[in-house]
Amino acid sequence: MRNTASLTLILASFFLAVVAVLVNSPALFYMGTALIGTIVAAKFQARYAVRNLKLSRTAPAMSVIGEPITVSLAIESENRFTRPLLLIEDQLPNRMVRDWIRHPVPVAPSYQQPVQIKYQIKPLRRGIFKWSDVSVMGTDALGLSSAELVHSAGQTELKVLPAPIPFELDMTMLHGAGYEDSASVRSPANSLDARGVREFSTGDQVRHIHWPSTARSNRLMVRDFESQAGSRATVLVQRTPGSDIGEGHSSLDQMCGHAAFLIEQLLPRCSHVSLNVQPEFHSPSNPLLPYLNSLAELRANGPSLASELAHALQDPDGAGRVFIFLAVGEAELLEAIRLAPVNSIHAFVYDAKAFQPTFRGQSAGGRDHIRTLEEAGVRVQVLESGVLK
Repeated sequence: MRNTASLTLILASFFLAVVAVLVNSPALFYMGTALIGTIVAAKFQARYAVRNLKLSRTAPAMSVIGEPITVSLAIESENRFTRPLLLIEDQLPNRMVRDWIRHPVPVAPSYQQPVQIKYQIKPLRRGIFKWSDVSVMGTDALGLSSAELVHSAGQTELKVLPAPIPFELDMTMLHGAGYEDSASVRSPANSLDARGVREFSTGDQVRHIHWPSTARSNRLMVRDFESQAGSRATVLVQRTPGSDIGEGHSSLDQMCGHAAFLIEQLLPRCSHVSLNVQPEFHSPSNPLLPYLNSLAELRANGPSLASELAHALQDPDGAGRVFIFLAVGEAELLEAIRLAPVNSIHAFVYDAKAFQPTFRGQSAGGRDHIRTLEEAGVRVQVLESGVLK
């Protein structure tokens, strides 16, 4: 808008100067020339106002989807002169889907005196995001002209962890995680040892209630059992190239959110939970955090789900109950499934076309694909697809 107004004034001043020459009016000519000089000076001031600035950024290193975070920008002038108001706008990555952002108010930076401005965003997509550029827009003192220049505030890296997305889950299935649940399963009284007590949940047997603890806590408590070999579970999220469907909140984002919820339910029930990428650290205060950190780094550039399943089944300690999340069908997956014990794999599948209506491949949520998995002895559950609400 300012540039349009400035251009209009320039054309008007030239027209005024031409008319002054035609009518031989020196006063009118000087007036038009002075107007042109004012506009040129305004443009020079606007351009000079956005130069020679020093910027730095402070932001949290980690966040969770849907959690508001505050980013701080410090700006100072490297020249000893009074600057007009400047509008600062951070150039966030395009793939960082966000719910809202509060733009900073205009500031007038002083010489070697940093001015702090803050804005807030709510990331809606997991992943690792890096950015450095900041757009600075300035005007002249009269507001006739404007200029914009991109500065670097140093590279900032933000890791957005997936938030667990609850879904309907058969809790009785989790109690068998890590145990042999085929027809030859032995009695828990013979094969399991009590390791403590925990609060009663759906699927627990009444005969396992620990009455003394129930009386003391005034809550229904049951004995917690663990296999002598240790209860184990394996969670595999499909990250085959081409399996991440959709823009914004994609199929991989949805799978990571559901996997986070599943792992949250498995951790209290299993002595060990494996993931595609093993957690880099341990957190006694928040056991789920290391898994969220690993899920945030997952990209659709890894090995096929079939190869990861085959590798997990070759673990000397055993894979335990295996839970796989997939949106796209893989022909080689059936060969890997045949290596697993009967009824030891539970597949959570998605309709890829719900994320991308134009998808032309084989959707894992298609009827034919589901029937194929069930015939191979896999327990299949279709999960909701689509954008995060």
